[in-house]
Amino acid sequence: GEVPVAAYRTPGTLELALVTADALGNGPAAIMAHHGLISVGSNLEDAYAITLAAEQTARIVCFVRTMNAPLNTLQPEVTADLRNAYLEKYHPTKV
Repeated sequence: GEVPVAAYRTPGTLELALVTADALGNGPAAIMAHHGLISVGSNLEDAYAITLAAEQTARIVCFVRTMNAPLNTLQPEVTADLRNAYLEKYHPTKV
């Protein structure tokens, strides 16, 4: 899915925290304008995996745009299904 972008605010301010929290909502990542990506997860490993996925996706989008090719995206339901399948395979729930 798309990664929301939080409006630019001065680093270290409450305003930056508020616009970032608003952009994140219940999602796993957001881009802080002129700052960079922020990701959250249930633990550090999950947050890092989200960061890697976002960075790889950004690279792919940049490559596609340099080729003037159409950017085809998946429907949100398909993306959710793929994410759940990945989590089940690579991050099984401990019992």
